[in-house]
Amino acid sequence: KSRPSFIVSRVSDILGVEPKPASAAESMTYAVSPCLRLAVGGKGVFSAAAAEALSLESERAARLDDLRRRLTVDRSDLAPESVSALYGKEFRLSATRAEDFAKCRYEYFVKYGLRAEPHRKAEFDGAAIGTFAHYILEHVVRDVKDLGGFAYAGGEKCEELAEKYLAEYCDMLLAGREKSGRFKYLLGQTKEKVRRIVREVVAELRDSDFEPLDFELSFDDGGDLPPGVIRADGTRVRLSGKIDRVDGWTDGDTLYVRVADYKTGTKEFSLSDVWHGLGMQMLIYLFLLADEGGERYGKKIEPAGVLYLPTRDTVLSMARESTDEQIEAKRKKENKRTGIALNKPEVLEAMDRTGARLSFKDDKGKGAVSLASAERLGRLSKLVDKNLKDIALEIKKGSIGAEPVWFSERNTSCTYCEFASACPFDPARDRMKRFKKLSDDDVWERIERGGEDRA
Repeated sequence: KSRPSFIVSRVSDILGVEPKPASAAESMTYAVSPCLRLAVGGKGVFSAAAAEALSLESERAARLDDLRRRLTVDRSDLAPESVSALYGKEFRLSATRAEDFAKCRYEYFVKYGLRAEPHRKAEFDGAAIGTFAHYILEHVVRDVKDLGGFAYAGGEKCEELAEKYLAEYCDMLLAGREKSGRFKYLLGQTKEKVRRIVREVVAELRDSDFEPLDFELSFDDGGDLPPGVIRADGTRVRLSGKIDRVDGWTDGDTLYVRVADYKTGTKEFSLSDVWHGLGMQMLIYLFLLADEGGERYGKKIEPAGVLYLPTRDTVLSMARESTDEQIEAKRKKENKRTGIALNKPEVLEAMDRTGARLSFKDDKGKGAVSLASAERLGRLSKLVDKNLKDIALEIKKGSIGAEPVWFSERNTSCTYCEFASACPFDPARDRMKRFKKLSDDDVWERIERGGEDRA
């Protein structure tokens, strides 16, 4: 808060009165712009007074009427011609876009319909750190593969490769540009984080028979594989995307493929989210690979699962006397791998020969990686396809309602939304979608019942 002018205390002493600060609503009446906001969205005597004062002048009265009209206009649907103008006659949908639409239709409209861009600060943030880690991992793993795989390349060689690409990436970042001392400090800190991430991924691949087949594999026109196609009510939707890493293991004439995705945040795989139309990105890629990847890899493809690989350096809260072993155990627990895998003994063993890297769920639901039979994965593929068709139909209908998803009091679609300042969401008339958290068993039961209870 600003301190009152010395004149306030001087006058107060002379007159013998105690100054009374203006309320937040009263202070908004002192200038035209805040007065307009108060008249439109406020309540009480000051809001009424603001509206009355503005109505005395025709130009300001017109602005007030326009704002009120905009706030009360029906936002549920766009006209068909507007849908075509914004999205084209043939829709293009990516896994990321589908996720954004499922979280909030209005955010999707602003981001992909209006193509609005939020103001961004130029800094070395989480997204930049993720790009850094992706670059190092991709090049290290590719070089190791050329050397014969992780069974032949020792830890020392992997460290050497990591340092090579760390230096290469830093040179690209700093080339020809003056960077602040703070940026260079953050870059140094980030290098240490990336070194640890590389060590963990290398150790995991060394204990697995699954080997990286592709990096940054794209589904799109002119991409590595053609885009997927969804047909819904006469509408053709082209589905594109890019996979961080495709792993494969060959057993006879069958290639089992796994989609691996590097995550710098705390995102975890959840069948409950998939049921509600969220978190489908990895599964979309897996099922597209199963449909389109046979020609690329020259074998019959069987989906083996998806895996989220945390690429974050977690700050641990531990006792000062903790040993290195205790710290490492806690770090592994915090950076657990989550996902879903084909419940076939030989496939699970190929994913993790030691049994120490991946925690597969047991009969009591304990573990981080869900298991599913080939039949259940097939049903899951149909659920994902239905969710995508539903999204395509809603986009075609022009749905732009502000209906963000509510996960918890501290976590909604609005929490980190880049367009919150431009959102007309009003708790008095709009509602958030509250999705019930379901166990894996609940999801499978609902899928096997045919998905009648979608609420």
